[in-house]
Amino acid sequence: MWRSLFLNLTVFPKMGSPYDNGKYLSKPYRKWSFDRYTVFYVYHEERQLIEIHRILSGLSDYTAIIKDATSIYES
Repeated sequence: MWRSLFLNLTVFPKMGSPYDNGKYLSKPYRKWSFDRYTVFYVYHEERQLIEIHRILSGLSDYTAIIKDATSIYES
């Protein structure tokens, strides 16, 4: 299961939709639903690099988890 996820991201790194939670995020997160999970990642196009930040259950409240620890980000 995970192998196909990583292969798909390698070939199509922009396949996930941009993630916007309505608050400031210092990284351009993308999210992609895969099976029963949601994958949050950042694609660095200039370096051809994918950073996977979180793989969460699709039932998770990810708005409480995906946020920056910066002084700009306040609830």
